[in-house]
Formats: sequence, structure tokens, C-alpha cells
Amino acid sequence: MGKERSNHAIILAAGRGQRFGGSVPKQFQIVEGRPLIHYSLRTFLNHPDIHSVTVVLPEDYMNFSLPVHGKMRPPVVGGKERHDSTIRALANLSSDGGDGIIIHDAARPLVPHLLIGEVCRALHRADLVTPALPIGDALVDRDNLYVIDRAHYAAIQTPQGFRCYILQEAMARLEQLGQMENLAIPTCEFEIVRVLCPAAKAVLVAGHPQNEKFTHPVDADRMGRSLEKFSTD
Repeated sequence: MGKERSNHAIILAAGRGQRFGGSVPKQFQIVEGRPLIHYSLRTFLNHPDIHSVTVVLPEDYMNFSLPVHGKMRPPVVGGKERHDSTIRALANLSSDGGDGIIIHDAARPLVPHLLIGEVCRALHRADLVTPALPIGDALVDRDNLYVIDRAHYAAIQTPQGFRCYILQEAMARLEQLGQMENLAIPTCEFEIVRVLCPAAKAVLVAGHPQNEKFTHPVDADRMGRSLEKFSTD
């Protein structure tokens, strides 16, 4: 009987959140009595399908108070760009190549418990997974001003899931390409793997409207009621 696969979560929290503004990055803002990052962390730490959690932090926040939990691994210092942070977190894991790597943005505090499970289960039939939501509004090509058929598009979220060896392969290729001038770096790990390992099997799972991103100060008021309920569950 083969070794049971583990799922290792990486919470990316090294960004500065320029659109949010202020002297404190949004993931460390106190919202309804807790740092924003603690909400998603609690969900991952309490999820039975997640076996370890690594948080990637800015260098000047390495002493930030994280929950004490048996699944918590030592935090990792983030890199200059998002993919640099992911590469550093992967290097800090001693996981089997077939294990699952689940990457989540700390700025999505209300990640549903069920969505994490869906992503983990989808990795049994795929190499990479992302949640996606249908787009409700009409889309327009800003250059040509033609309306685009939104039926062919969806908005992707995190957590995104990967077979460890596929993500490692894609990140190694990205590092090899890193010396190229004017290299356009994809904005998320799902896109990186799709571009650099196109033969890998990718699937979508249904995203969740609750799993929205905390981007602007007004989001604190808009999401406050949900976060207040979440903090008392």
C-alpha cells in the first residue's frame, strides 16, 4: 500500500498591499479584534486535509505573533516578488513529490472550509487546481472597445492546489528564465504552471463568493459582519 499523500499549505503574506494604503500591510490590520491573517490561518490549521502550514512574511514582520499549533512550520522570509516567496516556501518544505501544495493569499480571510477540501480532493485527479467564479458583469476590451463574451471566462481565486513535483518543476524553469530581460512574470502560481508545464492536467473547482479579497480600506466595513461572525464561531 502506497504512502498516504500529505497536503502542505503555504499562506502568502509578504506583500505590502499598496492599494490598501497605511503603514501596516493589510494582512496584519486588526479587523474585528484579530489580525486579518489569523482568520484564514485558523481555517487551514483546523482543516483535517491540511497537514502543515507555512506562512511567508515580510522580513520586518518575522516576529509577528502567529498561532501556536502543531501544524505550524517556522515562517519564511518573503522574496521581492510573489513567485520568489513561493520558491522560498517550497525550498523550506521536505515534502514528497506527490504531496499536495495548497497556496492561499492571506488577504482572503473568509476562505470556506469546504473549498479547501474541494481543492485537496481535486488533486487526486489533477496536477493543479484553482477555484473559479463565473463573471457576472459584461467585459469590454479596453483597447478596441468590443464587449467580450463572458461565458468563456471566470475569475480565479485561491487556495490553488498543486502536485508538489509539478510546482517545483515550474518554479525551477521560472528561475532559469529569470535572467531574461523583459520577462513577463505570470501573476499567480496556477498561471506559472500552465505556461511552463502545459502538459500538466489542470482542473477548475467552483469558487465561492464569500472568498473575496481584502483589497481596499472600505472592505473592512463591508466584510466586517462576516468576519465578526467568523471570529465567534
